[in-house]
Amino acid sequence: MKLSKLAWLLSLTCGAMFMASCDGPNGALIDPDAISQEEASILRGTPDTSEKHKAVVSVFKVDTAYGDALSSSTCTGTLIHPQWVVTAAHCVADEGSKGPVAKNTNKNLRIAVGNRRADLLANRHDIDKIIFHPGYKSYWFKYEDVNHYAIANDIALIKLKKAIPSTEIVPIKTLPNWLSFNRNDIQKGLHAEIVGFGRDVSGANNTKLKGSTIIDNYCGAANNDPSTGCYGGDFLVNGCHPTSSLCDDPSNAKYCSTGRFCFDNENVDIWLTQGAILDDMQNNVNNVLSCSGDSGGPTLVTFGGVEYVAAVTSYGDSPCGRLSVSTATQDFYDWILSHAPEVADVYVEICGNGIDDDGNGAADCNDAVCAHAAGCEPENCSNNIDDNNNGKIDCADPYCRTDTACNFGVVLTDIETCDNNIDDNMDGYIDCGDPQCRSTDYCILKANASASLGCQGAPNVPTHAPYGVILLGLLGAGIVARKRR
Repeated sequence: MKLSKLAWLLSLTCGAMFMASCDGPNGALIDPDAISQEEASILRGTPDTSEKHKAVVSVFKVDTAYGDALSSSTCTGTLIHPQWVVTAAHCVADEGSKGPVAKNTNKNLRIAVGNRRADLLANRHDIDKIIFHPGYKSYWFKYEDVNHYAIANDIALIKLKKAIPSTEIVPIKTLPNWLSFNRNDIQKGLHAEIVGFGRDVSGANNTKLKGSTIIDNYCGAANNDPSTGCYGGDFLVNGCHPTSSLCDDPSNAKYCSTGRFCFDNENVDIWLTQGAILDDMQNNVNNVLSCSGDSGGPTLVTFGGVEYVAAVTSYGDSPCGRLSVSTATQDFYDWILSHAPEVADVYVEICGNGIDDDGNGAADCNDAVCAHAAGCEPENCSNNIDDNNNGKIDCADPYCRTDTACNFGVVLTDIETCDNNIDDNMDGYIDCGDPQCRSTDYCILKANASASLGCQGAPNVPTHAPYGVILLGLLGAGIVARKRR
């Protein structure tokens, strides 16, 4: 692939997810042969006015020379703590000869809250400090004799001068490393939602848009991927850029009927640096894709009923025709806490959603904070009282299933051994006839062998009462069992 083709990959410096506008190209991030960086917005998205996404904010630029009259959303960010916003590094940093440096426009940035321009102008918050990842960089390199352009560590934090009370805006937690997803999770279908303030297909910006998508690939620590990154594949890219011509080499493109450049099935190889995720619009039924101006905006996933910022938008193909690359926050969780340790305070255990919300290794009722929550207090299995308030009394409570008071003094196990011809968990099913065993290699092989023998190899399912009943008979009249309701 020629460098001029690779040049189509641009960082969405002012807000990569949907297409927000920038005030001009930023040549420091892109090779001279590359197209200039302008921003765009979530294409084919819908307005997002939901209360739960109020924490998705605009990184707003003001022009103090005109009394803030000329103001616009240049990037998107997410409030992950009442005083901290996560966004993309390229929104706040340029690359100098000795590495990343703060943009000279940062003094004019504000964090603005709202769903459209009028709200953003009226609800702006001053910034205390900006921290971008020290390893942030864009660079060219060869992979299998092909030149690739990549952006690494594209993540930044913005601290507000004053915290926004959680009574006004509830922060959206950033996905921590203990809940991290990997490539296997993605292959099963990992659905997400993207949100941002970039331009839409009509060229308008400053409106918060959202859209549903599917994460297609991930390169990072959860896969034990190398720090140098992973080959993401090659893709055919086509389409008109929705806002303006972005090519500085017309030989790589042709004009659309609108007079804007378009790309006609050009081949682009994608390289994912470690900690990057890929969104391929062709695998998205709604054809939703982030674009310029959505940079720094969130890719949101839900685990245990809780929505998390799984990534921040970084860059994509220049016509916003197919691809978007984002930075996975799970790979940068420790870095975030190293600068903003108070972010850890937002992780609180939810008692009953099946996950370890606060990362202390104990989920739900096993977490000390849930000891007295409904359904978590221990059930006394013989006092005829619903001790843990879950609506089930004594032996009717699953908590008491293995208690000797409910099993005639016999200690039960919840686990069926699949090859001993015993009903170990006393559920009436033996070995491969027990649902616990049917998907084990032993039982699958046994079933296959049985199939070749016809009826002689029928599964071992009980034609009698569960062993628990037989045991009761053997114990005889000397045992008196109390009836439980």
